[in-house]
Amino acid sequence: MIGMKCLIPLFVLFIFSISIALAEKDSVTTGPYNISFDLGVLRDSYTVTVNPQKEGSGVKTYGVSIVGQTGDALRKAGIGLNYYTVAPPSTDWGETMKLVAHDLHLSNEGIETRTIDGTTGGFVSGNLATKNYGSIKVYNAYYYSPIDPTHLLVQISSSYPWEGETSSLLNTIHVEMVK
Repeated sequence: MIGMKCLIPLFVLFIFSISIALAEKDSVTTGPYNISFDLGVLRDSYTVTVNPQKEGSGVKTYGVSIVGQTGDALRKAGIGLNYYTVAPPSTDWGETMKLVAHDLHLSNEGIETRTIDGTTGGFVSGNLATKNYGSIKVYNAYYYSPIDPTHLLVQISSSYPWEGETSSLLNTIHVEMVK
């Protein structure tokens, strides 16, 4: 006979495996691109909005906004795809992320390179001072998509917690051309 002490860990493992199975990979099309990702949470806990395409001097921008449905105004993320028809920005990720941290006025920033969508990109995290919420932790990552590494810059911004949604987003994001 299995004792109660053995059943409790099995039950916890069972519940944990169900919650992982219920988390869904998401996919959204914006312009000629399909973006897939997994926030590691249930699909009905956030909404995804495709932002209008913008076109400027030498760049076409496609974007997606992700907003949590928990009532927590700080659970947000954005994915921007910038297709450059002119010479794209630098791939010196250390310098690029220093500029991002400076432009956002981040404090206590951490800058690193990391693999995103199978390629090397830049990453910065830091505290952002806000008028309504005080200081919040934000995360930004940039990389050139492997489908067009000389023209397609992917930008990811998130104020979701690192443990969970943000790390899951960065570990699972994938951009491809619509077939």
